[in-house]
Amino acid sequence: MKPIEDSPKPEQAPPPRVSVIIPVYNQAWCIRDTVASLLVQTLRSLEVILVDDGSTDESWAVLNNLVAEGHRTPIGIARQSNQKPAVARNNAAECARGEYLMPLDGDDGLHPEALEHFVRALDKDRQAGFAYSDQQLFGDASWVERSEPWDPARLAEQNYIPVASMVRKAAFDVVGGYRPEEEHFSDYGLWLSLAEHGYHGVYVPKPLFRYRRHFQSHSLGVSPPERERLMGIVRRNHPKSFGGNGSK
Repeated sequence: MKPIEDSPKPEQAPPPRVSVIIPVYNQAWCIRDTVASLLVQTLRSLEVILVDDGSTDESWAVLNNLVAEGHRTPIGIARQSNQKPAVARNNAAECARGEYLMPLDGDDGLHPEALEHFVRALDKDRQAGFAYSDQQLFGDASWVERSEPWDPARLAEQNYIPVASMVRKAAFDVVGGYRPEEEHFSDYGLWLSLAEHGYHGVYVPKPLFRYRRHFQSHSLGVSPPERERLMGIVRRNHPKSFGGNGSK
């Protein structure tokens, strides 16, 4: 992976509260919109780390331009061969200096007050491993999708936590981050891992995450057989969450 390039240099500023980590794959058409939603956050203590996951379009050029523009918010970029989002997120997390990690996909965005609300929730509950919210769909669909209050038993039945949920970095490091073999469901696996290590989630009942619905949406491209195969991996990886039955 190409080393992180950022602006300004890390030694010129204290560590931020939040590191936003973003995998980018062939998203030259939308990544500026995603970054724009971060540059207007009411919480100013943040950095943005973007990892180009072997894009074949102009994504890398766009990322370099974002760095060259010298935004007030530090923007770091790195490049790797195509290894899927989980690996890109893990690599970004290794470079992160923030107390909290905010995973975000390269075609999505955040409400301007999102980071402020998430940080406030995690600062208030020091035993919580992550904070999550409702999500506002936009693009090919437009509605608010509500989440639910934290319940680990319910989580074992269904993943109701958005991928863009703020994680305490210390907790992320304890569980070892994302598991690449879980692919499309690596975020689900992360929430399960955190629960298995005694961390709980904090629900912020506001539409803070903006999820872009379009024909290339990551979650829409999983066939039923592939979904079942990947869920089998998730069950085997998290037998504690599924009643000890890893083969279910």
